Amino acid sequence: MEPKEKILNQFAELVEKDKFSTEEWNKRGLNPSDENVIAYMNSRLEIVMAELILAVDKNSSKRTLKKILKKGLARYRRIDLDTEEAEFIVDYFELFAHILEIRFGDNLMRWLYGFFVYWLMKITRFLKPERILSTKKQPCTKCGTDLEIQLIKIGSGRTGAWVIGKCLTCNEYNIMESFNDAKNQTFINFSYEESLSKEEYDEEQANIRLEQIKYWRK
Repeated sequence: MEPKEKILNQFAELVEKDKFSTEEWNKRGLNPSDENVIAYMNSRLEIVMAELILAVDKNSSKRTLKKILKKGLARYRRIDLDTEEAEFIVDYFELFAHILEIRFGDNLMRWLYGFFVYWLMKITRFLKPERILSTKKQPCTKCGTDLEIQLIKIGSGRTGAWVIGKCLTCNEYNIMESFNDAKNQTFINFSYEESLSKEEYDEEQANIRLEQIKYWRK
């Protein structure tokens, strides 16, 4: 597990973050849900974060932390949320688990899709596994959360790019270097905002663009 202070700092950033703001919904291509639904989503998320912060501060085991995650997820009745709202909740729990270095994906998929669909997905992944070819990681410049790009498939023929995005923990803009020849790559703890071709931008120019975005998109 990462140093306790770093984990507590990341959760402190999440506590302060407006987790279901209009901007956050827009980034997902969605209109905000009704205020009472957002209050329902947020209140239970605040409870599980408070419990996790207390447990981390007490140096609790990963087993205890996973129980807190399970209990927190169970506070939501899946039937009370539409698919997009449920996926929003799953993304936050996935982020919590990543910060804590806990495997929690299966629990989230069972809650999101139900037992039957979950097992169909498990069988499909077993027969046709998605292999991660390579990864690039760097800490968020503000809160230290690990930001990651995973290379899934190559063959695009394109040069790499400078990718600008937001840390999902604290909303700080960061810049990462994507893979060359990437046909499919995924972002972990990193919300894509803009990409700059290396054929048009060198590293210095890309960082100037990053500072412009930080200033104009406050």
